Order: sequence, then structure tokens, then C-alpha cells
Amino acid sequence: MMGRNLAKFLMLCAAIAVTAAVSVTLENDTAYSAAALDRARLASTDARPTKTVSEYRRLCSGFDADGAIAACTQLIQSGKESAKYLFVAYYNRGSAWFRKSDFDRAIGDYSEAAGLNPADPDSFVSIGRAFDAKNDDDLAIQSYTRAIALDPSNATAFRNRGDAFFRKNDTNRAVRDYNAAIKLNPNDELAQSGLVSAQLKLLPYP
Repeated sequence: MMGRNLAKFLMLCAAIAVTAAVSVTLENDTAYSAAALDRARLASTDARPTKTVSEYRRLCSGFDADGAIAACTQLIQSGKESAKYLFVAYYNRGSAWFRKSDFDRAIGDYSEAAGLNPADPDSFVSIGRAFDAKNDDDLAIQSYTRAIALDPSNATAFRNRGDAFFRKNDTNRAVRDYNAAIKLNPNDELAQSGLVSAQLKLLPYP
């Protein structure tokens, strides 16, 4: 009788030991699974989704200067853009630098754009505007003159060059450029105002 009871007791101890071992294993597995899940969450949190080329191009052409600079730089450094799209990226990044009043970098990027498409007058107009902002009328005039040589119908280039000549007190040339701008664009109020100011400056004092 005592032998049977002892056997039952030993069997019960063995069952308890097995149950405890299974419990510990389950706890370890659960802990491991939780840790793995946490690592997966962190990985998904840290991972930055990659934008498509079209998304970068859209941001590059946006008005937000910092966002445009970052996106345009990504496109430029990718080494995958064709000359056509690389021109756009440099030009847009130059415009973003201009909006941030970083005129030297704007000139650098506009110049890169002009190198990729030397026949585009807008790049030279933009270079001229950046030199205007730096109060460098001589280099601004050179840039506007290049734009006019490429596109003699560019009213903006004539008006801006007229402004630069006016600031240099070269009033006769300013008048000629303002007249050319107005002939090309009769609704250009800035050119009209500049012409009036230049003509008044030419009037002899009584």
C-alpha cells in the first residue's frame, strides 16, 4: 500500500516538474516573441520610406525652399537624371536658394543649368536677377545681354537690364531698354514706371 502511494507521489512530482518546464519554456518563448516584435516595431519606425522619382521631382519644383533643395539635391546626386531633368533640378534648386537669399549658391546652380542648356535665356535672366540682388550691376547686365542675344523678344531681360543701367546712371541706355521692353510687352507697368523715371532724369534742370 505504501509502495503504491510512493509511486503515485513520485509520478505527481514528475508531472509538476514537466508542467513547470513547459511553463518556463512558454514564458521564454513569449518573452522572445515580445522582444522580436519590439525590434520589428523599431525597425519599421526607423525605416524611412523611399520616395519615387516623380515625387522627388514634384518636391523639387515646389515653393517650399528647404524641401525643394533637399529633393533637387537627391535628384542631382542620384546620377540617374537625364540632361533634360538635370537642367530642371539645377534651375529649381537655384530658385530655392534665391528664395532663401543665398544668392551665390543660386548663381552657382543657375550657371550649372545654363551649362546644361546654353540656349535657354531664362537661366541667364535668373543669373542676372541674382547679381541684381548682390548689387553687382555689371555682371547683371552681362547676364541680361546674353539672355537678349538668345531671345531678342525677352521683355523681362530688357526691362531688368534697363533697371541696371538706370542704377549705373547710364540713363540713355536705360531709356532704350525700357522702350524695347514696352514695345515687346505694352502692359509691363514696371518698364513704364522705369521709363518715366529715366526720362525725368534726362530733363535739364531749370
